[in-house]
Amino acid sequence: MNEKRPVVFNYDDYRAYLSELYTFLKKDSRFFSYRYFSKVAGFSSPNILKLVMEGQRNLSKDGVKKFNKGLKHNTSEADFFTILVNFNQAKNTIEKQKAAESLMKHKAYKRFHPLTQSEFKYYTYWYYIPIRELVAAPYFKNDPVWIAKQLSPEITAQQAKEAIKELCLLGLLKKDETGKLTQSSPDVTAADAVGSTFVARFHREMLRLASESIDRFKSDQREISSSTILVSEENFNKVKSLVQKFRDDLVAITSEDPDPQMICQIGLQLFPLSKKNGAENE
Repeated sequence: MNEKRPVVFNYDDYRAYLSELYTFLKKDSRFFSYRYFSKVAGFSSPNILKLVMEGQRNLSKDGVKKFNKGLKHNTSEADFFTILVNFNQAKNTIEKQKAAESLMKHKAYKRFHPLTQSEFKYYTYWYYIPIRELVAAPYFKNDPVWIAKQLSPEITAQQAKEAIKELCLLGLLKKDETGKLTQSSPDVTAADAVGSTFVARFHREMLRLASESIDRFKSDQREISSSTILVSEENFNKVKSLVQKFRDDLVAITSEDPDPQMICQIGLQLFPLSKKNGAENE
């Protein structure tokens, strides 16, 4: 058999890992089955592996230990699998982010996913994205001290220097043939589920800065407004589409700006403030 056993460090979904590992083990050994796994792992249910693989059952702490035993994980694999289960079964974004950070601290994960560390910083530190945009400005100076003073609120020169380094590692910035720093990719998307988790953190940080801008800037230098509306589900979806179209139009207009002079952040929020149709248990 030439196929290699799936490596848990390559996955961001433990159920996908179990599914592919099960297929491998079935081919690798005629003795392997759901019942065999349950016996080795110490489960009374003969099809627990199938139920977990298909998302019909979650794993408890004790269940994770038994799975590590049944799958014959070594210490590093068992540790990673445990964190991965916590990541996938997290009940909210805060739990998910904590698990994601634990995954990134794992030595094996760093080896298999070297760019996720930079992704984490890209979405965690608010100034990474503005710096990337600042590079495209005609007046940009590749000087950490200058960059730090351009941002509002200001950051340190060391923070600016580290941001430039990480943005280059991510392939979002590069030096051209003359040595000038330029943007190398027009769009940014998180590469995997772990990276995507940090987007929520970025939105929280931007909302914090938006709140602070009320006191930092005069009213003619900002626009903070909102509307509370009563809508049907059909009109909610229409409003959502309008918001998305406005965002796309905004990007199109600013991308063709012949004389950009400053970096701005615009946030549009649309979310429910009540349950649908007076439901009490939704």
